[in-house]
Amino acid sequence: MPRAGTRPLRDLTAGDARPFQKLTARDIQSVKLELYPPDVEFTLTREEIEELAPLLNGVVVYQRDDSYREYDGQACLFTLTLADGSRITVEAYNPFLIVDGVGRRCEYGPCEALSHFANTLRD
Repeated sequence: MPRAGTRPLRDLTAGDARPFQKLTARDIQSVKLELYPPDVEFTLTREEIEELAPLLNGVVVYQRDDSYREYDGQACLFTLTLADGSRITVEAYNPFLIVDGVGRRCEYGPCEALSHFANTLRD
């Protein structure tokens, strides 16, 4: 059973077009970010998590599409550890968003915002 103030993972990723619309920074205990290329990884600060949560809220996904495996480009892999101890991976790989290994087409702007955010942290 989740601790007070947390929501089960299934509530945060309920198969709708905005899988993270209810996610808040309070729901996130920690985030590891990996960028490929240039093959770097680091842990986000609490302030950066506060910036990340609204970006995830805005993500819009469409139909499942595994053709992301055929694309070349930069992947921004966020591994979220939630307050209840569960983990979820979110990979921004425009025009795809891959959540726990399941690829879906996504709206360009919000996914690009995630990639931009990730790359500004690298600099």
